[in-house]
Amino acid sequence: EKKKRYRQPDGAIAAYMWRTYMWLGTTIGLTVMEPWEEALVLVTLATIFALMAIGLVRFFPQFLVTALSRARYYLLG
Repeated sequence: EKKKRYRQPDGAIAAYMWRTYMWLGTTIGLTVMEPWEEALVLVTLATIFALMAIGLVRFFPQFLVTALSRARYYLLG
């Protein structure tokens, strides 16, 4: 029997996280990068995601209020 290089973990949550990491790593090419390059890409992606989440939480409610009031004005007169 051929020994697998990458073994999936036993737990359900750990297996899901491992599959997601492997999917992400093969999709954006993390598997061919050096460890410091991989860390740089992951930190950059995490920073972008965090800034987008903060912007969504802080600014989207006010945008929604403004958009609904404009829609109400144009639809109802």
